[in-house]
Amino acid sequence: MSYKQFLETQIHQLYSFICEHQRIIQTTSRPEEKASSERAIEVNWERIRRYLCEYVRLCRSLKAPLSEDMLEIIAARFSEMLNDNSPAYASDTVITPPSLLPVKALENLWNFLYEWKELHNLLQEVITSLSPLVGALEFAPDEGQVWRIDLGLRLWRQVRIQLRKLESFSRDTKHIGDPFDDTEGTLKGAAWMVEIAPLQNELEEVLHRGDFAYAYNLATELSDICLTYLYKADKHLRDTIEEIYSILGSILRGY
Repeated sequence: MSYKQFLETQIHQLYSFICEHQRIIQTTSRPEEKASSERAIEVNWERIRRYLCEYVRLCRSLKAPLSEDMLEIIAARFSEMLNDNSPAYASDTVITPPSLLPVKALENLWNFLYEWKELHNLLQEVITSLSPLVGALEFAPDEGQVWRIDLGLRLWRQVRIQLRKLESFSRDTKHIGDPFDDTEGTLKGAAWMVEIAPLQNELEEVLHRGDFAYAYNLATELSDICLTYLYKADKHLRDTIEEIYSILGSILRGY
């Protein structure tokens, strides 16, 4: 597979992801799932844009025609690329030599890989720290124990430390999602944090009240949300690694 074909394959794959998320938006009844798919669509369109930019420059440097399906995607979403004055075609644009294009693609994928790995690790730490709290909340009534607020808050303190690390990371994401922002009274940005933030605040309030039954439900829901996004991060990690191997293969085989 040539590097040109590799780029076409990656663009097709990302476009199929977009179509999948569009179907989810049309069929889901869950607002959070719809919002997550909408954000995923924007992320994948941005990745397509980056690949298309490299694709157009590669075709220009090789004096090769753009394929019809690539032209259709460009016309549908990035029509400015068909303009002779666009950055992709401008005469004063610094064209990356074909030999360096795979390196630039690897650099881009490395940025995605790093952030997905960080998210994966942070979610794992949250889930691990939640386990003692969930266990204590679940078994205390069965053992006839009186729920102690100080015990719950001690266990929660460890969870909160990991959640703050996750929030700090989510405010600085650049590649896998928009940065988390809650400064204007609304939650925006990283999909996982938009779901986690209100739940963690409510859980802390309930623990202060000593309502262990409700706290158990909230803690379980928080753990489930983290686990869901952990699986998603794991899939993105595997997909990104597969892309990296594909590029390395194209480098070894040549153009």
